[in-house]
Amino acid sequence: MGAGWHPSGSLTIKVNGSLVCATQSVGHEVFVPGEWLKTAFAALDRIELDARRSAEQADLQQRRDLIGLLGAQV
Repeated sequence: MGAGWHPSGSLTIKVNGSLVCATQSVGHEVFVPGEWLKTAFAALDRIELDARRSAEQADLQQRRDLIGLLGAQV
């Protein structure tokens, strides 16, 4: 499965060379339901989980930095 997210905000997904999803042309969108959706949803779940973990790590690092600054000033 190949997927592409374009700077314009459009999405293109091909499975085994066949176009199954495309949003770049308003009024001519393509969406072919099928087994590829399971893979796409699993990938989306993974992307969301990774984004949450990254945000949590950034938050934890900011807290550590702040504690370090406050500890240095006390």
